[in-house]
Amino acid sequence: MPFSNIQIPSAAALAEIKSLLPRVVVAAYRPFVAHASQTLAAALRGKVTEGGPDTIFLDLFTGYWWFGVLDDGRRSTRPKTKQVLVWFENPKDDPRINGGTRYPKKYEGARRLTKREYVEGLDENKRRRAAGQPPFMIVREFDAGPFPGRHFTEKATARVSAEIRETLRTILVPDIRRQVTAELQQMFKGL
Repeated sequence: MPFSNIQIPSAAALAEIKSLLPRVVVAAYRPFVAHASQTLAAALRGKVTEGGPDTIFLDLFTGYWWFGVLDDGRRSTRPKTKQVLVWFENPKDDPRINGGTRYPKKYEGARRLTKREYVEGLDENKRRRAAGQPPFMIVREFDAGPFPGRHFTEKATARVSAEIRETLRTILVPDIRRQVTAELQQMFKGL
């Protein structure tokens, strides 16, 4: 039967697709994620998993728990007690992240200021206010209202799809051409 030896994609092309696809997809997504967060963009990774004989899945992940919140948003929530949102103008002053060197990846790794750290920060704010300097620690009442989300994965879909199509075309077209040529040469070898 003619062309019965052609396998699309060939084992070599499939291996190349599995190797190249994560890098192509991550590179296409990264600018959209970077618009929302440089930390997430730098942590973005892709992993190919087998879905069956004709299916390849690509999982994107960052390892940071807040990726989904930043992308999808969240509905409104209300704290049971009065809370404040605290951040530092200079991340090196923030004891929760060890002077800007330890950003938590998992929600469980995030920590609150201790009461002592909070009071010391308020005292430093008073001292700076009296000296006419900007605050050391910025404190705002916490309102956990809805967050609309950035939807960067949705915005990236068209570009990622185009990159995947182009990558597959650059791998599969020469692969198919090579296999068809080899099959034709085999068929007409004796003529």
